[in-house]
Amino acid sequence: MSLRRQTLWSMMPILVTSVVSIVSVPLYFHVLGDQMYAMWFYVGTLTGAFGFMDLGMGVAVGRFIGVAIGKGDTGAVREYWATGNAIALPFVAFFALVFVGIGTIFGSEWFKVTGSDASTLRWAMVWGGVGLFFAYYGQMWFVLSAAHLDFRFLSILRSSLAMITTLGTVGVALVFKDAAWLIAYSAFLGTVQFVFLLRRGNTQYRLPVRFRDFKKSRLLEMLPYTLKTFAQLISRSVIGSLDRVMLGRLSPASDFAAYNVLLNIGSRVQGLSQAAMGPVFCYTTRGVGGDLARNRPKSIESLFRCSSLGMG
Repeated sequence: MSLRRQTLWSMMPILVTSVVSIVSVPLYFHVLGDQMYAMWFYVGTLTGAFGFMDLGMGVAVGRFIGVAIGKGDTGAVREYWATGNAIALPFVAFFALVFVGIGTIFGSEWFKVTGSDASTLRWAMVWGGVGLFFAYYGQMWFVLSAAHLDFRFLSILRSSLAMITTLGTVGVALVFKDAAWLIAYSAFLGTVQFVFLLRRGNTQYRLPVRFRDFKKSRLLEMLPYTLKTFAQLISRSVIGSLDRVMLGRLSPASDFAAYNVLLNIGSRVQGLSQAAMGPVFCYTTRGVGGDLARNRPKSIESLFRCSSLGMG
């Protein structure tokens, strides 16, 4: 399949989600009211602040697996995959538990809610932690599919779930009018997406979670790029979320909710450019592997720099 067609497949879920979200955001705001809508987005803000959870290992694994596939080195693919899982899985689980602990203990005080709203926020944090784990560990499996240029599968999966998520969330909001139920529903669908990605990895690419293929040498290969990606993730997730974290504490719920409505719409538009870069990244890493296999006089480091517009 051509790069142009792969790019269109990659952008399709973002287009579907963006159109549906722009239409549905005012509906959420009207149905939930200021307080619940603000609480819903506050949990989402804290979720985004934990965007460093896999330490950058997911993007690094995708790059190195793409190179190994380009070289036809299936043994290296298995080793990179096992090594990435051995590092990322325990860290993602740990940070998900940290998220739940911090949110349930300090969340209500920070967000200044009491009574039943405080209980709702605590449950929202619990379900947010579940969703956080499957979202960020599932990202490893998403990258695995992208490295295999399986953008048609990813597009169908994510577009379908985007529609189910949005329409289902509207239904949950109408019935329960409760932020915790909304986040629980999102966590459930995140788990469903992870199951599909896991099954695809096991059946189509023959890459289950198998720690015995872990290699320290592969970890050392990936470490410099992983650390660079980790620094970028810290900058984007933690520092990039500080405005909303502070606003959630200092501003009235109505102002915080209105701010997030506009931010949500803007982020959807920005996501289109990021989706377009995914296939370019994956085709470039395949090309790196092909060049190395043919012993062309280009270093892997220089070619990686040329493809720095990648998925991370």
